[in-house]
Amino acid sequence: MAKMKIALCLMAQDFEQLKKQFEENKDGPQDMYELRVDFLLNKAYEDIASINSFITFMRLNGMKAGQEIILTLRTEGEGGFVEIDNTEYLSLVQRYIGETYADIIDIEAFAGENMDAIEYLTNMAHENGRKVILSNHDVTRTPGKSDIVQRLVTMEKLGADIPKVAYMATGEEDPSTLLAAAEEAKRILKVPFVALSMGELGKATRVCGGDFGSTISFGHTGDTEVAAGQMTVQELKIFIDRYYN
Repeated sequence: MAKMKIALCLMAQDFEQLKKQFEENKDGPQDMYELRVDFLLNKAYEDIASINSFITFMRLNGMKAGQEIILTLRTEGEGGFVEIDNTEYLSLVQRYIGETYADIIDIEAFAGENMDAIEYLTNMAHENGRKVILSNHDVTRTPGKSDIVQRLVTMEKLGADIPKVAYMATGEEDPSTLLAAAEEAKRILKVPFVALSMGELGKATRVCGGDFGSTISFGHTGDTEVAAGQMTVQELKIFIDRYYN
């Protein structure tokens, strides 16, 4: 059994609001941060200079030693707020890899079903000293157990440092399916991974997932729920500590 690390998701409409979120939450229980740039207005997710300025602000104003920053541009098709085609998405990710100060880049693993492009970007990230989360989200359903395991295995083969899956629970059996897939993946994968069940029915997986191999749980600041069923990092810390004590 292992407690999952807690990632605090920072998400706001502009960089000033992001600074405010960070300042108000930098002393929280999080182990790392996720910067969700897809929620920024006026295509500010394209503004690399401002993204880097904000990351520098975090590091100079109270970010703790050892905390890493995940940079995520979540597309509408996977539950995010940016509607762009796959070519533009992959081009932006390439810029994030080559130009931003983020430690970890989230890449949607099956964007355009272009596995060669995903593998190229993953290799590029590693050459630039970045880690990669290859992710897959479905906000409408939970795939079958074998499909979930296969997706995680594919992500590892593509070079992911951390494969990640998150699927909406629409029935009471869905969280169990997700956790059973995680347990099998734990026996197969040689890299850490993340497996979460979204929605109210899936909340428990954000707490107990470590028992099944999942390594990171994501929480929000209290301003905006980033994903269905997500708790604040304070709530997450309380529930995880209670579960393991």
